[in-house]
Amino acid sequence: MKIRKGFVSNSSSSSFAIVGTEYTKDELIKLARPLFSDDEWNNDWENDPYELFMEKIPQKINLDIIYDEISEYGFIGEIPVPSQEKKQEIADKIKEKFDPNITIKNIDLEVVELMC
Repeated sequence: MKIRKGFVSNSSSSSFAIVGTEYTKDELIKLARPLFSDDEWNNDWENDPYELFMEKIPQKINLDIIYDEISEYGFIGEIPVPSQEKKQEIADKIKEKFDPNITIKNIDLEVVELMC
């Protein structure tokens, strides 16, 4: 799977929007690691890092993550798109649960395309 930002369309892709912010793989690892016990992290990381990004971290922070293994970056936010008024709420959730340095300035509406 490959993720492209911006509106792009072809027959083997799905476009959707996410309100949130973008992180590199290294940033995701650094910020997510404290959410897990050593046993949880080591087991999940060794068995299926993609599942860790797409399922386990979102469960811990109660937000959606779209992660692209090829480009090694991901978006954290909410899908489907909430109203623009929810941007501050999303920033607050990310700040509380995941990244204490996030501000509303980092929260954008992104159109993301999953290409099969």
